[in-house]
Amino acid sequence: MITHIVRKDWKLLWPLVLLVTALQILLGWLSFRSGFLPEDVIARTLVRTLDVAWYVGIIALVAAAVHQDPIPGISQDWLIRPVLRRDLLFAKVLFVAAAILLPMLVVDLLNARGAGFTLSQALGPAAVKEIYVLLTLIVPLLALASVTENWPQILIGSAVLLVLFALCLIAASFAIGPGRCPTCGTGLRWIQSLIEHGAVLLGALLILRLQYFNRQTSRARTLIVVGVMLFAFAQLPWNLAFAIQQRFSVAPGEAAPVTVSFDTTADWAALAPSHKAPELSAARAARALLAGNSDDAAEFVRRRALIESVPVPFELPLRVTGMPRDALLYVDRSEVRLVTVDGRVLYDSAGVSELAGLEMASADGASHQTIYLPAALYRQWSQVPVRLEVTYSLALLELSATYSMPAPAGELRSAELGRCQSHLKADASEINLRCKQVGRGPPCFKVVLEGPSGERNPESQDCSPDYRPFAALLSSSLTYYGIDVPVRDTTGVVQYPVATAQIPESRLIITTYSVRDHFARTVITPNVELTQFREQR
Repeated sequence: MITHIVRKDWKLLWPLVLLVTALQILLGWLSFRSGFLPEDVIARTLVRTLDVAWYVGIIALVAAAVHQDPIPGISQDWLIRPVLRRDLLFAKVLFVAAAILLPMLVVDLLNARGAGFTLSQALGPAAVKEIYVLLTLIVPLLALASVTENWPQILIGSAVLLVLFALCLIAASFAIGPGRCPTCGTGLRWIQSLIEHGAVLLGALLILRLQYFNRQTSRARTLIVVGVMLFAFAQLPWNLAFAIQQRFSVAPGEAAPVTVSFDTTADWAALAPSHKAPELSAARAARALLAGNSDDAAEFVRRRALIESVPVPFELPLRVTGMPRDALLYVDRSEVRLVTVDGRVLYDSAGVSELAGLEMASADGASHQTIYLPAALYRQWSQVPVRLEVTYSLALLELSATYSMPAPAGELRSAELGRCQSHLKADASEINLRCKQVGRGPPCFKVVLEGPSGERNPESQDCSPDYRPFAALLSSSLTYYGIDVPVRDTTGVVQYPVATAQIPESRLIITTYSVRDHFARTVITPNVELTQFREQR
């Protein structure tokens, strides 16, 4: 019976299957054209539109397949035949898997092959991607479609869920504050995402069970509403997320000798009060709200209502010791507390969206952090002895490999980087380095232009680690990344060591880093009046 249902769905839906397959082919080609050298501006613009069309096509195909034999109602043909409900469910899963995942796998393999990778290199990442799409996209769509009878119901239901989700996000932002999502914007976001995807998958399986075996549509719809609300409010606390991440460390304990301390020898001082933290504009807040980022919109409202809370910045000098050779420290999060002599906490940045920026040395040496304190708090406690307690959640990155390639029109292939090419801009102001890789690229890398005599220009780096142990890709199994390496100072103020005439004989030195350990350190300053920061300038 399963094959009969699949054959029937194919006869009715084959035009839609071909359309979705064509969208996948076109999206793969546009992604290839837009993400590498020479960069195609038109393809880069179209790929965003095609990416949306890809999602819409998959949603339409899954919904159409389920609605061939809708679950709600009392006039369905499959109830009269009768058809085993287990067979009906398996037939729908088999159809969408064959109609979506198999063409997607073929397109991904051909795309990777055209990008210069072997089938053996591409098969693993492509297979992981198809499984990821099945579990995180197709199965939830099957569950959502199973509680509706037709397209008007699914469109109206989706609109209601989107409005409910937006309202819950706004409520969570105002109730919890800008720190509603502690892991957002960090390499630990994958833990929250994995829990969310797991919860959505379990909920989808439960809904499919309720619908196909018990036909309890009201209960299934209630479960969806509750799930949407929990999705907006439930967030993993930072300390728990970081503890989980530490369990995944490649070399736990390797960072034990590393210390971060307050540098008592440095000339530390407050920045000028006119140097204020950047504020959100009304236009940016509106764009953020339209994009679903209610945190930025809520923060704008907060600042407009409390204009006197614009922070005052300070420079906190730090000293890093015990670093392994050729290692880096990456700061995932810093929590700043202002504490009185008797231990009373005056300020805690754990719930603040704009965490202090931090610069760490790549070896033992001095560094600094910019601390922002509310202006009202500064005025009230500026002449009372207080201390700063800063807790850092850190990642230790060690040198993985070093590569070299010609600076202009160079090409490099490696298992870690994938395929890379370099291109000198027409005005000779910078060199564009672009790479493509099956799966994920390196979490952190540095690139420097080295002249024929060993002289080097300022280095460029891209460090935004995603600690996810697997590649979470949807529309393409290829990852495109790159960086622009400066050749000269366009303002003419600074003269770089490598002259433009030396570019043909120069090379790019690429240094990659891998994440080894996750650890926390706390820095405590002496008790001091905040006004002394400014007096010591």
